[in-house]
Amino acid sequence: MSKTDTTLAESKVKRAKEHRTPIVFEDNGKWSPEDETRLLNLVDMKDEISWLKVAKEFPGKSAASCQSAYEDLIKRDGKKGNWTFIEDELLRQWVKFIFIIG
Repeated sequence: MSKTDTTLAESKVKRAKEHRTPIVFEDNGKWSPEDETRLLNLVDMKDEISWLKVAKEFPGKSAASCQSAYEDLIKRDGKKGNWTFIEDELLRQWVKFIFIIG
């Protein structure tokens, strides 16, 4: 490898390291109610979610931690239990519709 190739490779590695979000190990997994509300509001405002950008709003939290916390919050608000008759019927009708147009 020539000196130019080495320099080019080193500069690519350096640029990649500068743009990479550092791995955060201090995350204790606990979210305050205020942070949970802030997380929901922040994510709901966006059309496309960049978890790296979201994590920058929460010092000490990683992108994976933010995504996991958001998914847990969404699940917490969801309905639990069996489907109702109406939900079953709506699903059946929707599936038939998809097969007709698809």
